[in-house]
Amino acid sequence: MVSLNDSVDVFEVASSDEKLQAVLDLIEGRNVSLSDASTSDVRGSLLLAIANCDDAQFNKMAGQVSARSISASADWCHDDFLVFLLLLGNQKFGRKFDFISKVLEVRRNNTNAIPQRINEAFSALYREDFAISGEFAFVKVPFISLIGQLNINSSEARYVFKSLREPNLFRQLSPFFKVLAVKAYDYVLLDRTNFEFESSSQLISLVSRESKNLSLKNLFHLVLNLPLKFIVPCLITVLTLTVLIYAVIRFGVEQYDNFRRNSPPHIDIEKTEFQLDDISIVGKSVFEVISNGQYSKNNLLSFKSEPINSARNDFVIEVANIQSEIKDVIVFVQYKSYGARPLIVVPLQINKNSFRAFVPEIKPNAQLVFVILFDKLSSERIESIRKKLVLRVEG
Repeated sequence: MVSLNDSVDVFEVASSDEKLQAVLDLIEGRNVSLSDASTSDVRGSLLLAIANCDDAQFNKMAGQVSARSISASADWCHDDFLVFLLLLGNQKFGRKFDFISKVLEVRRNNTNAIPQRINEAFSALYREDFAISGEFAFVKVPFISLIGQLNINSSEARYVFKSLREPNLFRQLSPFFKVLAVKAYDYVLLDRTNFEFESSSQLISLVSRESKNLSLKNLFHLVLNLPLKFIVPCLITVLTLTVLIYAVIRFGVEQYDNFRRNSPPHIDIEKTEFQLDDISIVGKSVFEVISNGQYSKNNLLSFKSEPINSARNDFVIEVANIQSEIKDVIVFVQYKSYGARPLIVVPLQINKNSFRAFVPEIKPNAQLVFVILFDKLSSERIESIRKKLVLRVEG
């Protein structure tokens, strides 16, 4: 584990090594200077080019390096300091050099554990895999900071911290990697990004706590700024709920339609006799019209609805379960509150045991009157039929 003593030792070593001090200055954002800035010193030239954001100088020096022989026996391919600078500059200045991948490939021949783990970290950085994970994650932290993309959260900081606690790891590192490890340690302890929330539970807690203060504008801003990992589940949830609600509503509408088609009408029917002589059609009584004088009143079943309170558009009333053959039917609409009781005769569709009345648009306070003619039935039989009538409203 990196301790305070280790940090002090690293800074003491760096103060006696100009290039390590330059690396520390670079990471900490200070001016980088070297006493020997000759082009023969490749590492120093690359450091200065990166520190001064000198694209041309970096391209020149990296081009010279790319002309060298790349093999497992070439010492420069195993120079971690040099390879790190090549990776860093290549990332900063547009990734123009692909020879670095060949260098990383030949470095895999080193069977020692520490070089292998370092090379895994370098390979991830070359692939632009900047997730704080994998081997030697502490190497990634200063690198990502130097390219301006470091946003380390609590879980990533915890991962780096645990990796630095590996027993005896720090003592096995070269001075260059000790500098990187110490700076990574500083980042996770002191410079961790202060996210308002880093997990779904924290987000829920925040929204719950501030729910009373949330305006529509703030809520809209919150949704727009949610990370993709929150937005996608939310969208899926909303879409699923929408489909479910639509299905429930559709099912309910279908069930209601079935209920209307198959249930008794909401028009209250008063099954009481009325005086046929009191209702006339163009000067003739209903009895005279329907029977033409050939039947007695005992062959008639008559009933009427209670006054209908609201206006209604076209609808159909089916009267069934009569259990006796119908000779004739008259259904009409009357208005008791409109002067001389005007009435409208309703068109019908009749079979031998039931009929359908097609009722036009009616005004409030209308009554439906039904008169059914049978062939020679006793009054008891007619009354039995009345009690078993089934009426159904459609539309």
